[in-house]
Amino acid sequence: MQAPVGLAVIDDEGTIVACNPAFSRMAGLPAPDLIGSNIRNKPGGGALVAALEKALAHRAGTTERGRWLGPGTWSGSLRFRMQPMFREGAPASVLIVVEEDGEAAFAESPHPENEGKYETLFQSASDAIVVIEGGKIIDCNPQAASFFARRREDLIGLVPSAFSAHLPGVSGGLSVAGMSEERLRKCLAGEPQKFEWAVLTPKGEFREGEVSLNRVQSSGTSRLLAVIRDISSRKRSDRLLAAEKKLLASIAQGRPLYDFLGELCLAIEDQEPLALCSVHLLNGDRLMHAAAPSLPQAYNNAVHGTKIGPNSGSCGAAAYSRQRVIVGDISTDPVWSGMKDVALSFGLRACWATPIPSKDDTVLGTFAIYYMFPQKPDPFDLLLVERATHIASIAIEKERAERALQESETRLELAFRGANLGYWDWNLQTGRVVVSDRTRELAGVPLEQSPATVEEWLSFVHPEDAERVREVFRAYARTGGDSFETEFRIRRQDENVVWVQMGGRIVRRAASGEPLRAAGTIRDVTRRKTTEEELFRNAFYDRLTDLPNRLLFQDRLQVCLARTRHADRRRFAVLFLDIDRFKNINDGLGHASGDALILEFSRRLRDCVRPQATIARIGGDEFAILIDSIDEDSEAPRLAERIRRSLLEPIVLSNRPISITASIGIVLGGPHYATPEEVLRDADTAMFRAKASGRDSYVVFDSEMHRHAVHTLEIENALRRALERQELRLHFQPILSLSSRGITGFEALLRWLHPEKGIIPPTQFIPIAEETGLITPIGQWVALEACRQLRRFSSALPGRKTLRMNINLSPRQIPQPGFLEGIRTALHSSSVDPSRLAFEITESALLEAGDSISDALQQLRELGPALVLDDFGTGYASLGYLLRYPIQELKIDRSFITDAEKDERKGQIARTIIGLAKNLGMKVTAEGVETVEQAEWLEGTGCDHAQGFLFSKPLPADQALQFIAGTKR
Repeated sequence: MQAPVGLAVIDDEGTIVACNPAFSRMAGLPAPDLIGSNIRNKPGGGALVAALEKALAHRAGTTERGRWLGPGTWSGSLRFRMQPMFREGAPASVLIVVEEDGEAAFAESPHPENEGKYETLFQSASDAIVVIEGGKIIDCNPQAASFFARRREDLIGLVPSAFSAHLPGVSGGLSVAGMSEERLRKCLAGEPQKFEWAVLTPKGEFREGEVSLNRVQSSGTSRLLAVIRDISSRKRSDRLLAAEKKLLASIAQGRPLYDFLGELCLAIEDQEPLALCSVHLLNGDRLMHAAAPSLPQAYNNAVHGTKIGPNSGSCGAAAYSRQRVIVGDISTDPVWSGMKDVALSFGLRACWATPIPSKDDTVLGTFAIYYMFPQKPDPFDLLLVERATHIASIAIEKERAERALQESETRLELAFRGANLGYWDWNLQTGRVVVSDRTRELAGVPLEQSPATVEEWLSFVHPEDAERVREVFRAYARTGGDSFETEFRIRRQDENVVWVQMGGRIVRRAASGEPLRAAGTIRDVTRRKTTEEELFRNAFYDRLTDLPNRLLFQDRLQVCLARTRHADRRRFAVLFLDIDRFKNINDGLGHASGDALILEFSRRLRDCVRPQATIARIGGDEFAILIDSIDEDSEAPRLAERIRRSLLEPIVLSNRPISITASIGIVLGGPHYATPEEVLRDADTAMFRAKASGRDSYVVFDSEMHRHAVHTLEIENALRRALERQELRLHFQPILSLSSRGITGFEALLRWLHPEKGIIPPTQFIPIAEETGLITPIGQWVALEACRQLRRFSSALPGRKTLRMNINLSPRQIPQPGFLEGIRTALHSSSVDPSRLAFEITESALLEAGDSISDALQQLRELGPALVLDDFGTGYASLGYLLRYPIQELKIDRSFITDAEKDERKGQIARTIIGLAKNLGMKVTAEGVETVEQAEWLEGTGCDHAQGFLFSKPLPADQALQFIAGTKR
């Protein structure tokens, strides 16, 4: 179990201003008694005081060890870590982290692989990284420790194959050997390996990773570097979906109920390898064992016939309360007070049970998951139980319906022998029909209104089935076959619709063989047909909108493609739609409002699209429309315009009007398409082009987009390798004081030195990095490298201790997990004063991100660096943004600087921005200064700093160092 970590904030006088529960427990005092007290007055608080004073004096994090023997007496050796928090450039308070010293020693243990070549990779990677030498692990990053759920010191020295999961039937297609010795040998021989690996954590958790194994050289030694991406969630979801489809197919194929319930238990156990599943059916007030293939049979026998009640175990309590019952520890939970000894004697320690509901809201039975150790469910576990319960309900209901039908068939067989139940008798010469009371009941016809002829009875057949059924009767009367059977719908006089199965045979013929009389039975099969329809809809329709899902859409698109190939001139169109900024609405207003938005969006699509077209919900907030035949290419764009107009009226969610838009990609298809996947790929590409062009628009796919998509993929793959091969570079553009013309700092600008294409500017790869998520490791690398170079500049030129480094931020990297930790790592590893860093974010990026990054920016500012609003005046942001976000400085875009000394309007705008900044106490830097006249004019307006080609272009690090040496202070 992980040791508790105490957190507290102490001001510069030593007063505790905030603390977490762990800190309070460690100190042995309630939080109200701690907050407001001063550590200088605490008995035995010397270690805390020493750490506080050192952190404030050095303006940097520090660590001390000792004991605090206060009123509550902390026992054991403790480690105090202090991190100053700055306000207006000065340390105002300190964050203290208190840990047991054993844990602290582990956290601080040095390792040579954390330096030099692998330092950046280890600190910036979001994936798990493991270094292997001699077949054993010699180092790993924090993400690896998290993936294996072990401490780093416990991983060092182990053989990787020791973690492989050896669980029969659970590997989901993965090699249980995973990181085998054979793969290690091949990789050492120069053959990189890529594979999927199933591992088992110490707590029994099954995890899966995608491993990229490569050989690296370090100090003349060959080592293996394994990069592991956690794909557990995706794999679990994929397996669950596959299992659901297989189980639904098994139901549809008519597998016997008890065999199916055993199959269901095994399928869920495949999803949760350490789970043991059971199904009980309710008979009166007792639960009867139905299936539990992995539980001991003796236990199944012991609980068979358990009477339901609040203290009769998880299953009995769930059936009794009609609610889910989660018991994490059977030995202590009162729910098991009446059956605890039985369960514990078989080693069972946890049980989660859910009632299986029927359509009429009665309880059919229970589905339960057991564990041999105390265990609480996570969200995926609850989803497993929910889906298993739903599928069990379908199977049990279907079996009940079929059993009722079988009983009905027995009665009908008796009726065929003379009983008056669901029976009919047809005179083929006169056309007159005699029926039983049950037959009249099915049609809802009173005795006094009973029709007399076949044609009169056929008038009750549902209009959509009428012609087909008439043809069956005509053919039977014409040919006189031995028997017939058909199913159709009857629309009763009360307008209700029932499905019936009708069968009959010739019971009398003339001497010539001519049929004279037929008789047969009719029975209600509505419940079976309804169950079959439900199975079909579950497999091929979206539950929320009742629209076709991706599977059915692809099926219909496949049919459309087949028709197109047989008619060369036939054309079709596919529209791929994505609701703009749906995630903001879903996260901001809640999932219920998100579902309401999806429903209203689908309704408006139906209003816009002709009935013959197919509308499908592909997933989440993505929809697709198939028009299987178009007369002209403009038909699809016209439909896109209708959809855009239909969205102009706001949608009311949570009592507030919400305006929505959609980005639409269009494919005009023909015989050149071979598969549905190709069509959807191109439609998706066009949709993303529409979204990138500003949303609320549509784009028609062309071949250039495909070439661009391929190019983007190539850039993405090359960019991933660029991080590994250290192809990224930083150039530094000087920033000078306008009053002294002395250098005050640099802006770090990213460049990519491609081995074949040379220097690639950031405009070509940063958007791709943002789209693919690579911006996070790249941003962390930039912060590390910029801090390292700043320290190098300061060390080489001791008189330049006040130089500052400006680093650009992407709005995509700010909300990502680990963003702030990456900045802290860069500051700590370089020992750079946080006040000598400034982070720039453009006004347009701030406007796009909105409040989603507000907290992260505030926390970044509290670390000490300044925040600079770049390209000010170009994003049309509200001036309120200057108050909403912790901005200290502004950068004026070059568009306002060029010819400002000549153009009165431009000059007035620039002077207004500078005056605004001065009134708000902000520094101002002008970008793009290229002439002496511009610099002198800016100096006269009161602008503080400037950068541009007048002073220097962006320089490599060595040239930047020379530039510093050649400029005045």
